[in-house]
Amino acid sequence: MAKPPPPVRQAIARLGWVAPLRPPENLHWTVVPDPGDEKWTAAALAAVLDGFEAAPFALVFDRARGRTGASVEVRCRRTSAGARDLVAGLRVASERAGIVFQRKVRPHVTLDYNWRGADFDVAIEPIVWEIDRLELIESVTGQGRHRARGEWRLVPRQGVLFPLTPCDPARLSGDPARQSGDQAALA
Repeated sequence: MAKPPPPVRQAIARLGWVAPLRPPENLHWTVVPDPGDEKWTAAALAAVLDGFEAAPFALVFDRARGRTGASVEVRCRRTSAGARDLVAGLRVASERAGIVFQRKVRPHVTLDYNWRGADFDVAIEPIVWEIDRLELIESVTGQGRHRARGEWRLVPRQGVLFPLTPCDPARLSGDPARQSGDQAALA
C-alpha cells in the first residue's frame, strides 16, 4: 500500500467524507489487492518488495465519488504512467512468486466503506500526492488500525525529476502572492 503524508491526509480529510470511525492515518491506496489465497503472506509479499524497483511518481486526485450503502472514494481522472508502471511491475513480480491479483488496481483512497448519504460524483480541488514509498501493513480486523510490517522507498531513475514540488494549493494555483519564502523562488 501507499499511505499519504500528513499534508495530503489532511487535505483529503478536509473534504468531509471520511467515515467518523476511520482514523485519517489509515487512509491509503491499496496497491496490491488481497489475492485471496493462502500463498499471500506478509513474508511472501515482503520478499517480492525486497527485490522490486520502481521510480517515484505523482497522483492527482481530482474526483470524489460516493454510492449509498457502498463506498466514498477520491480518485484520479487520469492515472499517471508512473502508477501504471508500478502496478504492472508489481503484478509481474508477484506472479513470479505465485501471488496472482484477483482484481484490477486503480489509484483511489477509500474514505468510507458504508456511505449513508446520497450518491454523488463530483470534481474536487486537485490533491497532489507524491508516491515515494510502499508500505506493507496488516489491517487489524475490527480495531480500525494498521500494523506496519515494512517500508520500501521508490528510487528515482536517471532522467526523472524528483522530488516534485510540495503538495501546496498555493503552488497549484500559480499565484505568487499566495506562495512564500523558498516556494516562491521555486515557482
